[in-house]
Amino acid sequence: MEMAEKAAEKQRQGPSFSLRLTAKRRAWVFAAAAILSVLVYANSLRNDFVWDDNDLIVDNPAVHSLSHVPSFFTGHFWSQSNQPSARGYYRPAVLLSYALDYAVWGKNPAGFHLTNMLLHSIAAALVSLLVLQLTEKVAAALVAGVFFAVLPVHVESVAFISGRTDVLATVFVLLSLCLYLAERESGRLSYKLPLALLLFGAGLLSKEVAAVLPLLLLAVETAKPAAVPARRKLLLHTPFWLILAGYLALRFGLLHINPRIEGRLSAIEVLLTMPSVVLDYLRLLVAPVNLCADYVVRVQRSITTANLGALGILVLGTIAVFFLLMKKQLFGLFLVWILLCLLPVLQIVPISVLKAERFLYLPSVGYCAIVGLLSASILDDGGRRKNQFAMIGLLILVVLFASKTRSRNSCWRNSLTLYRSTAACAPDNFRVQYNLGNIYFRLGHVELALAHTRTAYSLKPDFSPIPYNLGVMYEAAERKEDAEQMYRQAIRLDPDYALAHNNLGALLFSRGEYQEAEAEWLKALSLEPDLESAKQGLLLLHRYNSGGREK
Repeated sequence: MEMAEKAAEKQRQGPSFSLRLTAKRRAWVFAAAAILSVLVYANSLRNDFVWDDNDLIVDNPAVHSLSHVPSFFTGHFWSQSNQPSARGYYRPAVLLSYALDYAVWGKNPAGFHLTNMLLHSIAAALVSLLVLQLTEKVAAALVAGVFFAVLPVHVESVAFISGRTDVLATVFVLLSLCLYLAERESGRLSYKLPLALLLFGAGLLSKEVAAVLPLLLLAVETAKPAAVPARRKLLLHTPFWLILAGYLALRFGLLHINPRIEGRLSAIEVLLTMPSVVLDYLRLLVAPVNLCADYVVRVQRSITTANLGALGILVLGTIAVFFLLMKKQLFGLFLVWILLCLLPVLQIVPISVLKAERFLYLPSVGYCAIVGLLSASILDDGGRRKNQFAMIGLLILVVLFASKTRSRNSCWRNSLTLYRSTAACAPDNFRVQYNLGNIYFRLGHVELALAHTRTAYSLKPDFSPIPYNLGVMYEAAERKEDAEQMYRQAIRLDPDYALAHNNLGALLFSRGEYQEAEAEWLKALSLEPDLESAKQGLLLLHRYNSGGREK
């Protein structure tokens, strides 16, 4: 009797939100996620090239002509960088996308931002498609795609042109996974599997994080196993592992593009440092406040209550998540998705950055799917009034996230806005203070430049470019003695610093100390034989020594 009354009550309330949307309207779910992505990131089209964009695009002749495309597949990603740590990345698909953009737009940043925005809109639509395939709930798919479109933690990946690596890799991973699911359900081999493998390969050529796809396939098979023979499952999964093996053989065996990380963390340091980073990643997904373009992570070298507690929480949480997965719970699948997609950035394989918001782009698919699944459950089980409150709550969250994202886009408007906003959230980041000092100096604000560069020097006194820059700035401020002191300090830190020797030579020459000036210029030329300013200095000195001094 009680069950009959509940059924009658549910009938009076009307069908669930998921069922009211017919199959014909499902396309609007994908369109909603894509269109919202465009609306939220439209203001990023006004943004300039910033940060790594200059090395990768503006000053990189390799992407200025499509004739260089073959070299993308045989060399490292940072072809214009002399830093050894930058030579361990292999992302030819991203370089190809830059070259195509440059062929159309030249050095107009709006075109590059447009590509990022469109890729993000495709990714958001694919999140909806993936969730629909896995849950068969239209409401879950709609909410997941919309949340992915507006999530503020994505700004670094979308509004920052060089953040395209994560967006492009995610698009290829999602396309490959959706095709795999369609192939799995079809019950027969078709074009979908070869296309899925091709897209997986493209993802690997975009960013290393795509390597988690075979693990994601295993997680999907565990949480939602297909009713197919084991032989067919093996046939579906094995090619993905072979593609991954081929990629690793190409990159490390044939091309020898290996990570070269200076000051890599020990195993103990990883165990003590990274759990707190993971927990803060989860916090950033749920509560995206205090966002920052360049985080400072303190490497933990001794056991404390805080880092031991973080490690314990992470271990227990991981066990619970895999327990849910083994119970064939979709919540477990999406939680495992987050953890698996974070694996490549947890210093298991050393990388140069300990923490960055762009690393959350692919993992956030799992978070958005969880939000979608929870929302669908509430909407399906609740009455009309409860559904109304739930939808109002979701709408408020979407509006707040969208507003935060649009505001955050403005921080990436140009180099000055980027570094000013980053200095506000990470005042003890020496790189940010150093770069902000350089920007203010180029703008003619010498005192502001000195203030930020001195802060950088106090934070990182062993980084030779900082005292060198201080020397240049002190010279501009007519503080010659301070400039000399800084040039000499730069040389003490790096005896082979050619520019410091050159500038010190010029300063000594201006004071009439010709013999010392000659020694510095000769040293500079021995280090950099093509340094034109040192050559000109020696010529001027020779003219003086020949009796041609100005009176």
